[in-house]
Amino acid sequence: MTTDGKRAYAAQLREQKAMFYKRKILELIDKMNKDLFSVDYTAEIERMGKENPADKAIIAHAEREAFKECKG
Repeated sequence: MTTDGKRAYAAQLREQKAMFYKRKILELIDKMNKDLFSVDYTAEIERMGKENPADKAIIAHAEREAFKECKG
């Protein structure tokens, strides 16, 4: 696999992870909108980061995108 191929694959993997985390975060937001005290949002986001420390930046990006989607 060429260097460009590896970079493209890595970018595609990051994008898939971002979509996965965004979907999870949107689910959390939806649960909170239905019942505010049913979910500890901060704890769930921290748990995601602790379980996947290499993905912290992707999780933060997905969280920003999820909130943009909820506002728009």
